[in-house]
Amino acid sequence: MHGSSGEEEKQSDPYTIDPKVVIPTRAKLLTSVDDIVRFDGESHKITKGMPIRTGSILKVPSVQYHNWGIGVTEENREELAEKADFYRKKDYLERERDPEISVIEKTPLSSGVRSSMRRTLVHLAKEYMKANDDSEREFRILDLATGGGETVSALATTLWTDPGMKELLERTSFYLVDYSGSKLERARKNLEQYHPARVDPNMKKDEDFLETTGLKFDIVFSLCHLHKKPFLDGLLKKINGVMERNGVFLSGDWHSTLCNTPEHTYNLLQRMGLDSRRLNMFRELFYDFLNLGSTPGTTREEVQGRADHQDYWVGVHQRIFSSLGEVEKARHYILGSFDTTRDRVDSMEQHGLVVDPAKIRKAFPKASFPPTPVKMMHKTDRASVIMAAKMKRRR
Repeated sequence: MHGSSGEEEKQSDPYTIDPKVVIPTRAKLLTSVDDIVRFDGESHKITKGMPIRTGSILKVPSVQYHNWGIGVTEENREELAEKADFYRKKDYLERERDPEISVIEKTPLSSGVRSSMRRTLVHLAKEYMKANDDSEREFRILDLATGGGETVSALATTLWTDPGMKELLERTSFYLVDYSGSKLERARKNLEQYHPARVDPNMKKDEDFLETTGLKFDIVFSLCHLHKKPFLDGLLKKINGVMERNGVFLSGDWHSTLCNTPEHTYNLLQRMGLDSRRLNMFRELFYDFLNLGSTPGTTREEVQGRADHQDYWVGVHQRIFSSLGEVEKARHYILGSFDTTRDRVDSMEQHGLVVDPAKIRKAFPKASFPPTPVKMMHKTDRASVIMAAKMKRRR
């Protein structure tokens, strides 16, 4: 028999939804992990083979899962958290193993903002150490998702070049945590030239280190990392658990509501020129979640933050397609656990950390802290630095 039937053509179409996949509605969210994984896998087809992909919907904030058709229950919560972390690590290791893949979607603006966040974190850490130093105190500093150690190295450089604080390095121990052994080794070498009391690299997941360390830390750093944590509440609880009383958690991160709903992501894919077959598949999978409306109480800065996030991805997309050979090498993922600065502050406070700048200044009167959160971009909630303290209990 020559040719193929219409039914066979339909089945061979990569943008036809598998009939075995259960499509959620607002009235009936998916709660079976098997159904969720199949649905998530089907959504991967939409941007399969493209240099910029959505990635797993399990990487959006878990508090927004319901907007993507996923219901979180006591029974499935732990397994969903494991799946979300698996996909995040899978994407990371896939790109780490293949040096041909272009993984960093930097723009001049994003690089500049990240550097500004790092400088702000270092300033806050230096002020904290200066205010709490008694010429004998030993400091422990933990850097989550260390990478090449840029943040802790910048702090070490700042202390080294300050005659009044150089000696403090001899009483400061740095604990580094990252997936990548090669990055940890680079960070270790960079730090050891400043002769601190200790440099301790740990090739582990954040959660695994925090659960097993047994140590307490004066400063915990996190730069551009928490937006990769769908179940952020669990991590914040663990961070609180390893902080010294009157210790501080210094976090700089990107913020956005882009991943809160499929509609925002769909609008971005349209702007990037996704073809009609892929867009149709997106609409079929998320048809009941494309008109959720705006979130009450959203500020202008938060709306602008989402617009800036979309513009960022459109810019990356244009840069990729304007460079010969870049299309095949690039592999970037849109979805992440981005939230607003307000939501991040609320989450920290719910887990026992103090973010109120007046209370922090009162606890550390000798420090010259700027009011935090510090918005890193004018009139937009796209990036901020947050300082959170674990206060001593009053008797």
